[in-house]
Amino acid sequence: MSSNSNKKKKGLADTKKVGESETFSSKFRNLLNNKTFMGIITILVAVILISVVLDASGVVNLNPYGGSSGSSSSSGLPSFIKAGEFANISSGNLGTKNQVNIYFMSWRGCPIGAAESWIWYQYINQTYHSRNYIISYHYSDPSENINNIPGLLFTNFSFNNNKVTVNFHVDYVYPEQFPQTPSQALVNEGITTLKSTSGFPSAVINDFVDYQTYVPTDATSTTTEPLANFAGHLTTCIIISGNGGTYFLEGALYSPLTIQGNSPSYMLNNSAQYSGITSGVSYISQIVNDAQ
Repeated sequence: MSSNSNKKKKGLADTKKVGESETFSSKFRNLLNNKTFMGIITILVAVILISVVLDASGVVNLNPYGGSSGSSSSSGLPSFIKAGEFANISSGNLGTKNQVNIYFMSWRGCPIGAAESWIWYQYINQTYHSRNYIISYHYSDPSENINNIPGLLFTNFSFNNNKVTVNFHVDYVYPEQFPQTPSQALVNEGITTLKSTSGFPSAVINDFVDYQTYVPTDATSTTTEPLANFAGHLTTCIIISGNGGTYFLEGALYSPLTIQGNSPSYMLNNSAQYSGITSGVSYISQIVNDAQ
């Protein structure tokens, strides 16, 4: 009798488990058949996919620790970048379709920016013979270790290169002399200025910030951190972008000391005599052509 009783109890228990399983399966099937529930799931998936696409395009930034570029995120950046060499950082075009956009970020007292201005002058002068894009002649900060380098200050303008429109954009994020001692605060001040005054696309700004503050440069054996963090301020950088991809450069294309002591008026007539400048023109020409 006791044995039969136990069997009955066990049978009831087994029946209960099967019933519970069937109830759960039935509820789950009903949930999948519920149009409201499936609509919510569809919307959530769509929001996630749109967010990922916008982050990749630089429209929004999903990285809570800094700039995430249109071409890459901080987690996808290279381990280092070589100073004085263009790096192909994206296959996409960050600017206007079927045009090349050059973004030149510098500061008014930068010796590298002053030296590279003569490369731009000679490069642009090949096809564009007006000087209306030059707003003034100047010298780099006299208090810097490399000082009194003659240079040109530019404004935004456009010209044609091999029947392709090239748009030149420039922003100077500091005056001739720094408003405070180089530090992380000065880096942040430069980033704020870049965002508020440059008019650059957000993806371009994010790339400048990423490569200046996340990616170390191998310029010297002592520079084991990103260049802006090492220097305590944003430094002169170039982004060239077109249908053929996006290219980034930081650091000098030639030594500013080569032209130290010359006047801007002298350089206007004689800059083509310096091999560092002419080789820089050839290099820029190559990158612009690649970006087209």
